[in-house]
Amino acid sequence: MATVSELVGLVSEGKVKIQVGTVLSLSRPAEAHRLLEGRRTTRKALLQPWAD
Repeated sequence: MATVSELVGLVSEGKVKIQVGTVLSLSRPAEAHRLLEGRRTTRKALLQPWAD
């Protein structure tokens, strides 16, 4: 199993690509859950504390 530092290295080298489908404010976790549960996104739903 890879460590976090190994994974970060692979992402930095471009060997692993993280596909983000939706970026929401940290105050909107219920919406992120609805999107994932309803299969309205096939990629990651990212919650950012600094997003609007």
